[in-house]
Formats: sequence, C-alpha cells, structure tokens
Amino acid sequence: LSSIEPQTVRDDIIEVYANSNGRLCRHIHMPLQAGSSRILKKMLRPYDQNTYIKRAEAIRAANPEIIIGSDVIVGFPGETDEDFNRTKNLIESGLIDYLHVFSYSDRPGTPSSELPDKIHPSLIKERNAILTTVSNDIKLKSHKKQIGKRLEVIGEHKKSPEGYYLGYADNYVRVKLASDSPPDKNIINLDVTEANQDSISGNIIS
Repeated sequence: LSSIEPQTVRDDIIEVYANSNGRLCRHIHMPLQAGSSRILKKMLRPYDQNTYIKRAEAIRAANPEIIIGSDVIVGFPGETDEDFNRTKNLIESGLIDYLHVFSYSDRPGTPSSELPDKIHPSLIKERNAILTTVSNDIKLKSHKKQIGKRLEVIGEHKKSPEGYYLGYADNYVRVKLASDSPPDKNIINLDVTEANQDSISGNIIS
C-alpha cells in the first residue's frame, strides 16, 4: 500500500495485515509530512502527530516485520526549530524505515502561499540536508535488520551499471541479484547476507 494517510489506516486494514499469511506485501507508505501537530494543522492535514504514532505502532504490532515508509516537508511557513526537532525526533524513533524529504515551495493559489512567516531558503536547504542524513541512517539500519532472513524477491529486467540485476523483496527493500540471476519476474527466495544504504544482497535458494 502506498501513500495512504494515517487517519485512513483503520483497524480492519491492520487486521488484514496481521492475518495475510504472506498474501499482502509487508510494506506500507504512510506520509507524515510533519512531526509537529501545530504544523500539521497549518497544513490542513486531517490528523495530528499522535494519530500518526498510534497508527504506526498498531501496524508494527500487527506485523513486526513490516517496512514503513514516509514523506516529510521541511520549511513549511511558520516552522520553528522546535517544530522541526519534533519531526526529526519522530523520524528517529524507530517507527519509520525510510523517508522521502521534500522542501516547501510556494504554489500560486494555495492557502499556504498566503501564509506569513516564510522560512528562508537557506534554512530550508539546511533542514532538508539534516533529514536526508537521518533518512540514510534509518534506511541502513532497516536494511541491516534483513541480514540472516529469507525473503521473497522478484527480479526486474533492468540491469545496473555494475552488472547486477535489481529487484524488490516482498517488504519493498531493494535487492541486488547476481549477474547470472534470471530476472524473469518469478518469485525467488533469497537468504540475505549483506546490506548497505541502497540495497541488500544474498544467496538465491533454489
């Protein structure tokens, strides 16, 4: 499931995750946008920080092996250092496995473009860089947790410049497959032995 907002992740959806027995991929992308309830309200988002935390915790409880991705926007008008740190702290809490970081920019005709207290572009750039570093760290930690596990992987036909085939595991983690691996889009089993920031790799089990 991708780009599903936290207030729509109802208990019945979580129950499906808990009882899917492999029929549902162990991945959900649930945008956060900001870890400050004050900023979320200014964004006109229909949820607050606690709603996000509770939904993410419920998803993890239903399926501890699930990968949770998220989006954040830095530099929204009026975002203080305290607001930014709330976002950073939530991201570093362990609830999120990877992150897409976006910098705020005005769009003509939107309510936010009329808001005061615009954030200076240099500060937006600085905050983006901070969260990008955090994102890289949490993604690497998530990938390292896959070492020693057996994952179901689908190979793709696209070949990387290094001579590897690329694929995705059932938890949406990117996988490097050896150059002699047939990327025929069938499900293969992989014992994970290595992990880095971009991908994981391992031994294919016939």
